[in-house]
Amino acid sequence: MSGAAGRIAAAWAERLTVIPGFGARTVHSLRAGCLRYLHALTHWLNQHDDEELRGVVAEQARADLQAGLTAGDVLQAYLMLHDILWDELDQWAAGEAALDVFKDIARRLAAGVELSIQAAVAEYQRAVTSQLAVHREEQERLALSLERARVHDAVTGLYTRAHCLDYLGREIRLAHRYGYSVSLLVIDVDSFDELVVGLDATAVDAVLQAIAQQLASAVREVDLVCRLGSDVFGIVLPHIPAGVAAGVGERLRGIFEGWTPGWSSVLFERRITVSVGVAGLPDDGATADELLLRAEAARTHAKLAGKNMVIRAKDLLA
Repeated sequence: MSGAAGRIAAAWAERLTVIPGFGARTVHSLRAGCLRYLHALTHWLNQHDDEELRGVVAEQARADLQAGLTAGDVLQAYLMLHDILWDELDQWAAGEAALDVFKDIARRLAAGVELSIQAAVAEYQRAVTSQLAVHREEQERLALSLERARVHDAVTGLYTRAHCLDYLGREIRLAHRYGYSVSLLVIDVDSFDELVVGLDATAVDAVLQAIAQQLASAVREVDLVCRLGSDVFGIVLPHIPAGVAAGVGERLRGIFEGWTPGWSSVLFERRITVSVGVAGLPDDGATADELLLRAEAARTHAKLAGKNMVIRAKDLLA
């Protein structure tokens, strides 16, 4: 077998060139690879070390994978080798009288090639499993990113309008069941376009971020602060009736009346005020949409009435 290795490697390399995946390689490199495998197969015939042969095949399979070869290409290559080895044995057996020796060598060679095919297929399966795992991780990261985009506003980091309404709806259902109050504040930054005139997009985002931080730091941890629109914010206040929520709104109005973002001297002379609408369960509505509608109507009334004030939804009916 070892003496014929060079001849078999040359014949194998020549046949491999018809497989598209191998066609990009030079005949010299193909022959070197074939010869390396045949030496490993010869060693296996003598030593019967399955793990060593599997290791050689797995290493070659990894190289084949990186070169873009498919499992079908590799399987076809080993089947070609099987045919070449069989032809070689036929020529050798023609001059031999010991048929049992021929059968034994043929059996062992067939077993070696089959072991090699199994090792190559196993390596490809591991690669596919690994790629699927990477794909799953990428899908999970994408899903998390999409979920975060649905839940958190990209500019301010506050909760989004959609999440706010989901949360408010859950709180209202619990409030109906256990008999407690829930209120919603809708906070509109007065004349925001005039406030940020002359600022670039980055500076405008920074103003919004500063306002968001001011809101989040001024309420309880259990209160949910969200961005409802461009310059409109919302705060869900569990266990707070509308009358008390109006007091929270008034406190926030006072905070903003005496505050400007300290990061930009451009804003030092620009007065920030907010108009706040307040609606609460059960007086102003029974669902999240109803509370939002009533709080927004109160906010709009506050702006039309002169801005920088807090209006309760129930006051609109008086």
